[in-house]
Order: sequence, then structure tokens, then C-alpha cells
Amino acid sequence: MDGKIYEVEIKDTKSYRTPNLEPEKMNFEINNINKTLGLNLIEKEIQKLLEKMGIGYEKNTAIIPAYRTDILHEIDLAEEVAIAYGYNNFQPEIPEISTIAEEDKTAILKRKITEILIGLNLLEISTYHLSTKEKQFKNLNIKEFKNQLIEVLDSKTENNILRASLLAQSIQILSENSDAEYPQRIFELGKIFQNAQETETQITEKENLCISICHEKANFTEIKQILDYIARMLDINYEIQETQHPSFINGRCGKILLNEKEIGILGEISPTVLKNNKIKMPVAGLEIDIENFL
Repeated sequence: MDGKIYEVEIKDTKSYRTPNLEPEKMNFEINNINKTLGLNLIEKEIQKLLEKMGIGYEKNTAIIPAYRTDILHEIDLAEEVAIAYGYNNFQPEIPEISTIAEEDKTAILKRKITEILIGLNLLEISTYHLSTKEKQFKNLNIKEFKNQLIEVLDSKTENNILRASLLAQSIQILSENSDAEYPQRIFELGKIFQNAQETETQITEKENLCISICHEKANFTEIKQILDYIARMLDINYEIQETQHPSFINGRCGKILLNEKEIGILGEISPTVLKNNKIKMPVAGLEIDIENFL
């Protein structure tokens, strides 16, 4: 187009020039590349393969061009080596182990729950594992959340924390579709992330189920009926005890107990949360840890 690209200097809290087209340097271990790919490449071979993909190399360091924004981790470098090596050149090997495979029990349970909820005319959604403080906590009227916060270093987007709740993601979906047809009945099965109780440097993952219903008559009774049906189909006995939660209306919120252990919460979403997310209709929802069903 006969145009020219120039750098500009941005003056904020500190000055910097953009776009920065300097190549990025990423350290990696040759042993990890070989272990990942099942190869036994020497340093010169890996250097040659990386250069074949347009990536420089010097002393266990990859020199990545600015336009290769898809390379974020050492495993991405292993993929580049594999492509340059040629997938057809890999020799298939039968593992020297004897094992009998079976489907993961959690996957079986998730499939059963999915079939049940689709049969109840609910729509399945799938949201990102990354979120923001506003979506996960502030918009849900949760003011104390530091112990639940798991931040991502050097995030490339505004989504810089791991989600601690599926309910927050579900509320966000309803907010983005406030002008769509009602009733809106959605559910999600997925992982949430929490700090381990022993130390804040460890992270635990849980498989949760979240259900949200949104229409002019959405209430506690309707969401409980859905939970009752799931429990009956899975032959599970549970109890509900009244509780308080900043995201729910007082007196219309209960914690879900299974074998006297708290596994989740359900109730009617508070008007404050609805206002924060610009939702025009009442919402009732639940979130439970389905791993306890096993």
C-alpha cells in the first residue's frame, strides 16, 4: 500500500516506544524438548530446526521474532521443533507397559449431568478459565476476596486471574445477553481454581456445576426443583440449610449439604448483583462441587 510504519513515544508514568519490534528471548532446556518429543537431538540439530522455523538460537535461548506472538511457553518451542523435524519422521512405539483403560469417572458423571440438564431444556455454555477481579468478585458484591485471588503473571489481556467461581461467569453471560429472548436457562460444567489451605503457593482444581435461570418469575423454588431432579436421577440425598452470601438475597439462599459436608450454594441473586451486571430480569442460580457426587 506504499505506507510506512513509524515508532511513536508514549509518555505515561514512564516513557516507552511502540511498537517494540525487538525479538523476545526465551530460555529453555534441550532435555525438556527431547523428553517431550521422544527424541535425542543435540544442540546443533535443535538450532538448525528452530532456524528453519524463523527462530534464532544462542546458548539454550530462543530468539523469537516480534511477530511470533503465538510462542508463549517452552512447550511452544517443542512444537516448532516437531514441525521442522517432520511429523512423518517420528517412529511410533508401543509403550512398555501393560494397562487396562477405562473412562474417567468424573467424565462419566459430567456426561450424565449434561444429558439430564439438556433434557430439562437448559443450554450448555463454556467460558474462559481466565477472568477479572471485577467479574469474579466486585460485580458479585463480594468485598473480601484476597485469599481467593490467583493472579496470572504477565497476562497479555485484561483477564489476569484464574476463575474462582462458575457463577460469576454465568452471570456475565446473562449480562451480555440481556436483550436476548427469555427465559434464559443455562448451565456450565468446568474447573475452578482455589488456593490450597496449606499454603498460598499451591493451587487446587475442582470440577463444578453452575446453573442459572433468568426470566420474570425465576425464584428459589424453580432452581431447587432442578437440583431435586438431578439428585433423583443420580440417586443422591442432599440437604439444604439457610445461609447468607453477598451474591444472594437474604432468606432466599441456602447451602447444599451432602453427607453433612457443604458442597455448594443456591438461591436468588441479589438486586445489587443484577444492577452491577445490568441484568433486567430476576435470576436464580446454584453452584456445586460435583466431585463429591463420586
